[in-house]
Amino acid sequence: MSLEQELLRRRSGKKDAEIAAGMGKDASTVSKLFGGGIGVQLADLGALLDSLGLKFVDAKDMTITPSEMDALEEMAYRYLELRRRGAVRS
Repeated sequence: MSLEQELLRRRSGKKDAEIAAGMGKDASTVSKLFGGGIGVQLADLGALLDSLGLKFVDAKDMTITPSEMDALEEMAYRYLELRRRGAVRS
């Protein structure tokens, strides 16, 4: 999925005014931005991504969802509990 497709997908659940508020802009600016009337200024890109619930990460970094993190924590807890009981060798 391209960045443009992801931005449009994320936008579909929000009103221009909501996105604009997160960017510190007015709704007409957001409407023009997504309508192709204006381009995204580099200075505004971070705020746009943030208002859509997205963020930049280094290509070498790995990201996981909150539910994946919950699952990892649960597995770690179970492992440590079994190890404490002596059911797992270190």
